[in-house]
Amino acid sequence: MAQVHLDPKMKLLWIAPIAVAVVFLWAVAMAAVYFLDADRMVFGMSDSLFDVVTFVGILIFVMLPLYIYYSLEWEAFTYELTFSELVIRRGVLATSLNAIPYSHITSIDVQRSILDRLVGISSINITITGPKEEKGMFVLPGIACGIDLVSQIKERADDAPKAAKQASAAQAPVRHDEEMALLVRELRALNLNLAGLLAALKAPLKK
Repeated sequence: MAQVHLDPKMKLLWIAPIAVAVVFLWAVAMAAVYFLDADRMVFGMSDSLFDVVTFVGILIFVMLPLYIYYSLEWEAFTYELTFSELVIRRGVLATSLNAIPYSHITSIDVQRSILDRLVGISSINITITGPKEEKGMFVLPGIACGIDLVSQIKERADDAPKAAKQASAAQAPVRHDEEMALLVRELRALNLNLAGLLAALKAPLKK
């Protein structure tokens, strides 16, 4: 399975809380200017013109950079179902790669918040075991068909022990052939050493 991006709606969910907070603060500031400034003039502009200018400034200098950043974040956030593990890549400034063996997955479930339901996506919670530094939970957000992905991961997790046995069985003949070849080389080397020893012993007798 090739690398898969999150649902594009994740960009909206990442930006929405910040956009709501910025608009709320802008509205409070504009209300304060309206009620506290008797002249209704700010920096030589009428309060209505100042409202428009500040709102456009917020769009250009705050929301546009945020949209660009989260677009890059979305582009960098991928997941991939390989033969033996789930690989999650993410990060723009600080990148990370998590390779989760299916055999280490102890539980996996689908979670949908109110916002997830509104936009039609879900998040997948993955709990893993293993070495102390690898224990924990991974969240895979922005999945359009969460139930289908969970089914695929569970199916691969169930097949992981069988796949490991098959891989071991496939490698066994190769290892056996390598061991036989090594034994043959050692026997040949031993034969040459014996031949040299016999030749050294016969030399004094011939004299």
